[in-house]
Amino acid sequence: MNSNVVHEELRPADRLRWLRALAGVAQYQLARDSAVGRTRLSLAENGHVRLRPDEQRAVETALLRAIERRAAEYRAALAGN
Repeated sequence: MNSNVVHEELRPADRLRWLRALAGVAQYQLARDSAVGRTRLSLAENGHVRLRPDEQRAVETALLRAIERRAAEYRAALAGN
């Protein structure tokens, strides 16, 4: 099963948790990088609230940056740097 299928089958709360794990960041790090409160992220990850559109954009941007950093670290490790 490819990651797009897994991604589409997840509830929004599970999707957020899955993406955060994929990015390799803790909740407090995502809260700091997105300026969305950690408690609010926790509530969203547990399905108790839905993030507002502005919060969702901020979280997505922070996750993309974290994934890009992680990819750069892998590229450097593979290159022997």
